[in-house]
Amino acid sequence: MKESEDEFIRKLIRGVYLEHNIYISEVYINRYPERISIKFLMHLTKSKHYGSLILELKSFLTSLLVLKYGKNIDINFKQCNHLLGNSKILID
Repeated sequence: MKESEDEFIRKLIRGVYLEHNIYISEVYINRYPERISIKFLMHLTKSKHYGSLILELKSFLTSLLVLKYGKNIDINFKQCNHLLGNSKILID
């Protein structure tokens, strides 16, 4: 059951960011008794342009997942300036 929940979280996050033309890497999810930790990389061409949008999307996703799972949600990401071709990044 947790695998299907993790897949739902991955699809949700990827879909929300792709809707705004923001590419992300594979989403890594760690579950703890009181918290779900979500980590990924994000590709931005102009970070100033996306600054407030990124914070709004993060807040939206956090609120939505807190309501669904009833746990604290930590969403952490790192910004990178270019797309990589290895297994970690960002080509959809």
